[in-house]
Amino acid sequence: MRINFAKHGVSFLIAAFFVFLALGSGTTETAVTETAVTVPAITETKTAQSYYDEGMEALYEQNWNWAIINFTRAINRDPNFELAYINRGAAYFNQGKFEEALADYNKVIELNPGLQEEIDQRITAVQQQKEQAEAQRNLIAQEKAQEKAQEQAREEAREKAQKEAWEKANGYDSAKFIIVPKGFSPSWYTKADLFDAAAAAEKLNRSAMIAPDGTVWPAPSRNFASEVVFVSQNGTDITFRTADNAISRSMKVDGRTGLTAGQRVRIYYTVYRIENWHVNAIERL
Repeated sequence: MRINFAKHGVSFLIAAFFVFLALGSGTTETAVTETAVTVPAITETKTAQSYYDEGMEALYEQNWNWAIINFTRAINRDPNFELAYINRGAAYFNQGKFEEALADYNKVIELNPGLQEEIDQRITAVQQQKEQAEAQRNLIAQEKAQEKAQEQAREEAREKAQKEAWEKANGYDSAKFIIVPKGFSPSWYTKADLFDAAAAAEKLNRSAMIAPDGTVWPAPSRNFASEVVFVSQNGTDITFRTADNAISRSMKVDGRTGLTAGQRVRIYYTVYRIENWHVNAIERL
């Protein structure tokens, strides 16, 4: 492909020497006017033409950053240096910095309207390349979004399959549960009447150990499953009773249950000691 550079007021074509790089050289530096390309302070006395010539040498070597620095120095010496703007625009183009390239080319037209036809060709090339680069970025973004959505769908499918496998292995239908913790297994709970659970709680309380410093260490907890009737809930305090209303028990629960008074349910709960009963799961009957 050919790139049109300008030198000493004359435009000429250099074939098979430079290739327009749609996405640039890979550097993250930008135009000085924006500006991430840092132009070192001028510590020596040179003319605008000297800096321009150094910029052209860098341009031929495809050292885009150094070309931009020297063209910028030339422009700082001579703000009306048309060729410096033209060739800095070419360097920006080859870095894929299309907005900076367009700004330089439009500046040339402002300085010399007679060059508009030639510069318009460059502007058209920049705009076409910019559109292609944007289309490529959009395509990559769409592909990444699609990959992310597919991975999320796969993860959700894996979690669903794991949950279904767990539920099948543990023999319960989660749709029947009002509250059910993650990793729940009914097999961990011993079926018992509230009377039996209360008796077990008393034994746990009596078997508590007292440490040398006087600290009371409760005995290990017990898990029970009981068919009960809902009485009431006040915040985290919830009360159930036996079907014959012979005994009731207040417990703790983490969350709203939406139960109505008199509703029969099966509760899965842990007794830590006689004063501390905690409901882990509630199953509709």
